[in-house]
Amino acid sequence: MKGGDLAIMNNGSLKRGFARASIVLSCFGLVCMWIPLIFARSDWALLIILGTIAILCALMIKYLKLRCPFCGFGGLMPQWSKNDTYHCPKCGKLIHWE
Repeated sequence: MKGGDLAIMNNGSLKRGFARASIVLSCFGLVCMWIPLIFARSDWALLIILGTIAILCALMIKYLKLRCPFCGFGGLMPQWSKNDTYHCPKCGKLIHWE
């Protein structure tokens, strides 16, 4: 399926829920990785593993679910709030968030 077909099927919009999930998982992963360094906790290995898994899940959402509906580029920046001024870095078309 080409990017243009995906845009027609998807009405040219991306789900904001996936963007918010990616942002929350990234923040959670960073906090999990920084807690052992700040507080010198003894259970650092579990927190670092949990943080790494959260960041990997956020990256998977970013590159698999947040694709340009027109060209299929998977490197779009997740946005929390509605902003209709974001364009795809690859094809230059306006990205609409639901």
